[in-house]
Amino acid sequence: MMKNNEVSVCGEIIRNGVFVYENDGEKFYDILLKMENEQMDVCTVLLSERLLENTEACKGTRVSVRGSLRSYSNRENRSRLQLKVFAKTLFLDDTDNDNCEVRLTGTICKPIIFTTTNKGEKIARTVLSVEREGNVSDYIPLITYDYGAEKMQDWKVGDKLLAIGTLKSKQRKEKISDMEMYIKTEVADEVFIGIFDRIEGFEEI
Repeated sequence: MMKNNEVSVCGEIIRNGVFVYENDGEKFYDILLKMENEQMDVCTVLLSERLLENTEACKGTRVSVRGSLRSYSNRENRSRLQLKVFAKTLFLDDTDNDNCEVRLTGTICKPIIFTTTNKGEKIARTVLSVEREGNVSDYIPLITYDYGAEKMQDWKVGDKLLAIGTLKSKQRKEKISDMEMYIKTEVADEVFIGIFDRIEGFEEI
C-alpha cells in the first residue's frame, strides 16, 4: 500500500504550543518551527499534548518531526489554505540535520496557473488533492519553477501526480522608513516540488 502523504522536517521551535482543539479527551497544540535551510522557512506543526509532554519540547528546542501534511481553512483569509504538519512522531534533535522533505501522491484539482517573473523565471502553480483516512482530502498548493513549469505545460485537472519537495515560506518586504526595509518570513502555505511526474493509477490509503 502506497503512503501518499509523508513529511519529515527538522528545525528550532520558535513559538511554544498554542491550544487548538480537543478530541476524545486529548488536547492538540500548534507550534512554529523554523527550518534549518538556507531560506529559514517557517512551518506550523500540529501535535498532541502527549508528544509535547513526552519530549518536553519548548521554544528554543531543536526537534525532528515526522508526519503528514494537512490543509485547513484560513480564518483570516478564506481564499488561502493553511498548511500544517500533523506530527506522528517528535524527537529532540541537537544535530545539524536540515532535512525537510514532503512526499505526496494525489490528483490535480485546480487548473495550473502559469506566470513569468520580471526576470524571466517561469512559475507554475496548482493544487493537489490528497486523500486520507475517513474519506477526507487535503488540498495542498504546489509551486515549481522553470523546467518544472515547462514540464507541466500539457498537464490538466484530473491527472495523478507523485511529487517530492519541501515546504516553502513567502518572504515579503515591509518598509520601516525611507532608509530601511524589513523582510518578513510568513508561515509556509505551499510546497515547492522539485521531483514529480504523472502516474497511471495508485493505491490510496
